[in-house]
Amino acid sequence: MFGENSVFRPLAALAMALSLVITVGCGASQAKPEQPVLKPGDLPTEGEWSGVYYSTVEGYLHIAKDGNAVQGRWRKKSGEEWGELHGEVVGDLLRYEWTAHIIGQVGPGAKRGGKGYFRYVVPKGDGVAHELHGSYGLGDDMTATKWEAVKQKNQVPDFASVMPDEVETSGGPSGGWDEEEGGGEEEEEGGEDEEGGDDEGDPLDNP
Repeated sequence: MFGENSVFRPLAALAMALSLVITVGCGASQAKPEQPVLKPGDLPTEGEWSGVYYSTVEGYLHIAKDGNAVQGRWRKKSGEEWGELHGEVVGDLLRYEWTAHIIGQVGPGAKRGGKGYFRYVVPKGDGVAHELHGSYGLGDDMTATKWEAVKQKNQVPDFASVMPDEVETSGGPSGGWDEEEGGGEEEEEGGEDEEGGDDEGDPLDNP
């Protein structure tokens, strides 16, 4: 009996050690990604945060700045998602929180959110468009997805232009309620025209 215990005790200790290694390994794999150390610089003298910026993936981003506070909205180029952001500018650096909404969906899976940042960049050269360089991610991760956009000349931010209409939000087919209501109005107008036709044909009005 004593001999059996002397054999199993080392095996039990080895199993515990392996379990500890696996636990530590799993914890390390779930660690949060390292975030960049962001230091603001001076905004170029010709730089202006407010405006409309275009990305081939994220679509048109409309940004409006009031003091150091910034709000923005965008509509993905593919059209199935729109988003909003808000944050604070310090020099050439904007840190923000964002929320994206999937058009036509409801429930917990209909939106997601996180954090991100932009740095305002003025490329070298005369007349070169200004740019935003940055990234965003879910939760506290700001680096998961790169986001670069080019500022559009002579365009004023218009938040309403990226908002989905009532039909898109409800997920219904294109034109649904609007077409039905419009059809009713056309029928009523048609009825008035018919009455008007009877009046024109009245011999008292046209002797």
